[in-house]
Amino acid sequence: MKFYCVTSQGEKEANDLLAESCHQRKIDFVPVLADKFNLTEAKDENEKALLYRTSIGPASWAIEKFLTNEKTATFYQNYKRSFSKYSNVIVLQKMGVPIPKTVSYLPQNKDLLKEYVNYLGGFPIIVKAEGGSHGVGVMKIDSLPSLLSVADYLLKQKSSFLMREFIKTDHSARLIVIGDKVVDSIEYSAPKGDFRSNEGKVPNVKPKKFSAELQQTAIKAVKALDIELGGVDILVDEKGNGYVAEVNFPCFFVRCQVATGQDISGMIVDYLLEKAEKN
Repeated sequence: MKFYCVTSQGEKEANDLLAESCHQRKIDFVPVLADKFNLTEAKDENEKALLYRTSIGPASWAIEKFLTNEKTATFYQNYKRSFSKYSNVIVLQKMGVPIPKTVSYLPQNKDLLKEYVNYLGGFPIIVKAEGGSHGVGVMKIDSLPSLLSVADYLLKQKSSFLMREFIKTDHSARLIVIGDKVVDSIEYSAPKGDFRSNEGKVPNVKPKKFSAELQQTAIKAVKALDIELGGVDILVDEKGNGYVAEVNFPCFFVRCQVATGQDISGMIVDYLLEKAEKN
């Protein structure tokens, strides 16, 4: 059995953990570098294999789809779902997952901007670039003049942005979901002077087990997206209410594994192996 890992040089920590987990189980770990992938070296379409992507970006996503077939064990719930790409925010909203009030785009119309601010509960609000990580692209806007000037600039960029209500909290939860259970979790704490709890390459984290209610919210969020693995970020407000900020797939499981000692990489390999054996 082979474990194909669509990846990039920047994912060394995750790749090393997955490679070691495969070695322990006598599974061949096959890294597929997105910037060097050659279609002529693609795996046999009839081969039963495990497939996971540790990197993000258009190239990695396209290669993952190219390598997937009906016999491939992935964290997608079905073969066709592996080829679709849609807005997670809209799906979570429609599936009844608790998320911060959200407008899934940044409008050019200034009157609409004002209406949306009212819908989000007034200032401050959050403007977020989709696809960012470590808090990069998350902006807290405190006034209409600031919003108008920021919007004028952002609308000239090629990225997609969304608007969100501001949830006042100094902490957030990251729960790792595999299949139908939470296998690990940590708590992020915002550094002094910053509202972003996951800011920076080395954020403040500690192991923490969250309530059954938050765990069920995380599981529901992952299932809503028709995937079987996710790093679910949940904001917990001053009243203890949880709001799913993001479902990350693939997710950077390394931070949890290092903080808690849980063998998440091994769980990833075992889950895909069991799935492959059932096919």
